[in-house]
Amino acid sequence: MSLVLIGTVAGILSIVVGVPVTIFGGYASDRFRKFGSGGRMLFSTCAALASVPLWLALLFSDNVALLLILNFVLFGLALTWLGPAAADVHDIAGPHLRGLGIGIYFSTVNIVAYGIGSPVIGKLNDWLQVSRNPGMMRYSLLLCPVSCALSALLLWSGSRALQARDGRGL
Repeated sequence: MSLVLIGTVAGILSIVVGVPVTIFGGYASDRFRKFGSGGRMLFSTCAALASVPLWLALLFSDNVALLLILNFVLFGLALTWLGPAAADVHDIAGPHLRGLGIGIYFSTVNIVAYGIGSPVIGKLNDWLQVSRNPGMMRYSLLLCPVSCALSALLLWSGSRALQARDGRGL
């Protein structure tokens, strides 16, 4: 696929999937609040867990149609956490520290993703000599499903901590 086609598909995907999924993630996570104060994190846990097998399928498939479908679904899952995460930061920080909480939250997410994650994948590409064998890139990108699994564990732990703080278990 050409870079122009990939860029066009990504742009369309961002609009067609990104906006509705971000709104849906907020709505659906609020429904998970019926399980208690950790419900939104539980919702994000489910999205992160669902991403793991989809990432593995994406990385080890050569079927272009399947790759596009998996990318579509993964992109949607990746954006479902935006609303729930911001809402949880607001709840945890309280009314007087919401701005600071959101600032710290978004700074941390961006530093980890772009400042740490991307360079680590680049270094793994160098180590695997991807320039000589582009097929090896799928192995450096295994960091993505590993990150999703770790995120699911941390989100689940956070949901349990919120439940314990409020005195109700999931």
